[in-house]
Amino acid sequence: MAVHDALARLQALHDSLLAVKDALTAPEDEALLLALARYDEAAAAQLSVDWSGSPQRQQAVALMTASQSMLEELLPLVRRARDESQAALQNVHNADKLNRAYR
Repeated sequence: MAVHDALARLQALHDSLLAVKDALTAPEDEALLLALARYDEAAAAQLSVDWSGSPQRQQAVALMTASQSMLEELLPLVRRARDESQAALQNVHNADKLNRAYR
């Protein structure tokens, strides 16, 4: 049963990465935050399983490999989105400081 549950959790992790990928191209920042939160939940829910004797081993390896590839593809995009949001936040902070200075 643990192997079956672990495989379902790997699939959920992979699906959450697909949602992050889709959200990165969406115009809504909230969509990205929700997708990242779902990914965090899926990553935290992973189980440690010995796949060596499991008939689902190949399926698990395929999911893990695809997820790893997607993570490598998404990391630069997530970093860029983070940097852009930090820059926007800094701009708001600077504008607030200027507004206070002119009061």
